[in-house]
Amino acid sequence: MLFGLPFFVALVFIVLVDPFDYLKVSSVFSSDIKMAVSPELNFCFWKMNEFDRDPHDSILLGDSRMMGVKSDFVHDVTGETFSNMAYGGGTLREAIDTFWFAVEKTKLRKVFIGINLNNYNDYDISNRTRMYSSIKENPALYFVNRTVWESAFYVAYKQLTRSSRRLGVPTMDRESFWQYELDIMRLSYSRYTLPKKYRQEIQKISEYCRQNNIELTFVIFPTNVEEQELIVEAHLESQNRAMREDLRTLGTVLDFQFDNELTREKANYDDPVHLGVRPLRILVKEVWGNELKFGRKLN
Repeated sequence: MLFGLPFFVALVFIVLVDPFDYLKVSSVFSSDIKMAVSPELNFCFWKMNEFDRDPHDSILLGDSRMMGVKSDFVHDVTGETFSNMAYGGGTLREAIDTFWFAVEKTKLRKVFIGINLNNYNDYDISNRTRMYSSIKENPALYFVNRTVWESAFYVAYKQLTRSSRRLGVPTMDRESFWQYELDIMRLSYSRYTLPKKYRQEIQKISEYCRQNNIELTFVIFPTNVEEQELIVEAHLESQNRAMREDLRTLGTVLDFQFDNELTREKANYDDPVHLGVRPLRILVKEVWGNELKFGRKLN
């Protein structure tokens, strides 16, 4: 009994905190606090868990640029409900796996995939979706998973101390963070690898969508011209054009990443790759309201 006591206490702690709202048996800790903490440690597990409980037939996939497109923004334009299954720091590997995950849960009708050259890149292979699949197969892993424990600690600390500190929020000033993001993108382009594997997997998704009458749209998100210059600096202009040629054969392509008023104005961006809220709403109207002004449709 003494030997098993620590394990029992640990079990009770995870059940009570339940940082990802996976068990749904305790309301001791605030869901709002969990929502502020746990997705930052694994967006995939949080969103896949939510989608499993409440799937929709239209989904958004991609990285933090698509994640910034709130479902409410799209609903205001279309009246339709989308599940935003895009992840901060998301890779194309995660978007592909999430597509097939969603296919298992519901009959899809519309799929929008945010994709830019930095993630159309076979070097970019990290995959956080495995946490959900492994725990789904063996729920006992939820009680020993390192990310679950880290989340549980932060949730408990934040609620008990009433801390206002948020995970994932940069502590540097705007200009320093701007340069930091440019350095990250420069490193990403320096590691660029032709996406032979990803091209094949996106083709499989395209074929499935055609066979099942699913509307497939790729959105090339706008980035500030300073970020676009990094593509030229890395001598990847031909690869950037080839990506567009690949995608236009697989589905509708809406391209916003070129020199124009939206991408030229630094005030439109929180950092070189993420639009502010107001221009993001403009983008949503263009993509989902068929009001192209800053974007172009590649037939």
